[in-house]
Amino acid sequence: RELVSNVIRHAKATRVGVSIKVRQGWLSMKLSDDGVGPAQTAAVAVTPGHGHGLRNLERRVADLGGNWSMRESRPGTLVEIDLPIAGDGGRA
Repeated sequence: RELVSNVIRHAKATRVGVSIKVRQGWLSMKLSDDGVGPAQTAAVAVTPGHGHGLRNLERRVADLGGNWSMRESRPGTLVEIDLPIAGDGGRA
């Protein structure tokens, strides 16, 4: 939800795509948009009242033993998140 909210608020995107897959005990999510990209939205993150969402997302993913990345995808941004699925034998 945090990522979609960021696209709406900051990316100036007209499209956003989300894919979710479960494979071998991991949940993988990709979110992409056709907005201005992370370099141009980074300035917003350092203005007062902004910037906690991605830091909180990073902390929550780390707390769950996962990893994430955010990079420019031309156009826009690509975010990838991988989280281990505990105790389900790889089934969602």
